[in-house]
Amino acid sequence: RAASSIAYGTNDPRVFTVSSAGVVTAVGQGTARLGMLASADGIVVSSSVTITVVDSTRVRIYADTDAYVQSTTPTTNYGTGTGLLSKPSWNGAPDRIAYLGFDLSSIAGRTVTSAVLSTESMITDGTVDTARVDIHSTTGTWNETTLTYNNKPTLGATIGSFLVDRTRKYTTSDITPHLGTLATTNT
Repeated sequence: RAASSIAYGTNDPRVFTVSSAGVVTAVGQGTARLGMLASADGIVVSSSVTITVVDSTRVRIYADTDAYVQSTTPTTNYGTGTGLLSKPSWNGAPDRIAYLGFDLSSIAGRTVTSAVLSTESMITDGTVDTARVDIHSTTGTWNETTLTYNNKPTLGATIGSFLVDRTRKYTTSDITPHLGTLATTNT
């Protein structure tokens, strides 16, 4: 019995590379061909496909500022705390709004194909076991060491949401459309 083999290749390694196992890794923007050559028992076949890489970069952006505000303490700053509290006003209870700030300069002018906000969250008080947390854009600027309920930025449109319960876990929300707009408009 004759040996069999499969080989992979690319005509432009500046766009993507391909391993001996056929794993493709994006390197840069552009279009290139992925070729495959297989042989077994003296028969050789080949095939190729065109692959276009729009953006080869995956960027992880961490919040660089964070704080929360509370309606019952409108002049207090909670920007130096170790956690964030968020709770809507319900049955006359005070509301708390958490703010996260991100430096988006690394994606300015780029095409965003996926953007997910991940947070570690859990309900720690009250009687509700599951709640929806809405993510909003904001207008204006703020500073984590001076933010208070009285000077908080205005909440804009809801750009995503996630469910939180009494179990500490990571939750995610797809915010691709919003971040895509911010990247395109360099804001």
